[in-house]
Amino acid sequence: KIYTAAVARLYVTSPDPAQWTYSQVWGAAVFCSDRNRNNAFFIRIIDLMASNGVIWEQELYQGFEFIKDAPYFYSFDTDDCIVALEFADDGEATVFNKKMQDRE
Repeated sequence: KIYTAAVARLYVTSPDPAQWTYSQVWGAAVFCSDRNRNNAFFIRIIDLMASNGVIWEQELYQGFEFIKDAPYFYSFDTDDCIVALEFADDGEATVFNKKMQDRE
């Protein structure tokens, strides 16, 4: 089930943990649940240019925090590093954040 979607770019703190690096991954950031995976919540990025489907995903884990660093920039921890979504539109970012916070 898709709760919301917005165009966004993915930033990572890798290889330098003190600096944001654009990952070259962008597309439709989707907040969804997957009934085939125990109704777990995910953030997925869907390719909008080459029709490659899901090109990145993060399952929301116990204690997951979606942190607002700027009106268009939200960060969160993954197993590998801290990542962030930079949204193309502040309004869409606000809606995405609200849906994430109301997920329970």
